[in-house]
Amino acid sequence: ARWGTGVYKMPPPGLKEANEHTFSPAEEAVTAENAGRFVIGTPAQVKEQLNSLAEQAKVEEVMILNMIPDKEKRNESFTLLAKTFNLI
Repeated sequence: ARWGTGVYKMPPPGLKEANEHTFSPAEEAVTAENAGRFVIGTPAQVKEQLNSLAEQAKVEEVMILNMIPDKEKRNESFTLLAKTFNLI
């Protein structure tokens, strides 16, 4: 919602901040516009969703943008993804 409303310099919010945030009408519109653009779930679910999106888009590579603000958790999610795709 921040990026969609032109706020680029702030880091992603933590879970507490995100849960307590009240969306402005502009943020609500951006959120609705981006519904379905996020891939969230277990490693197996994420793999299935990414493979499906890549197939639909007819691409051989995808770029992952991870919005987890905690560095350790973010790295853990990338590691899970790499293991799921047999990259490590």
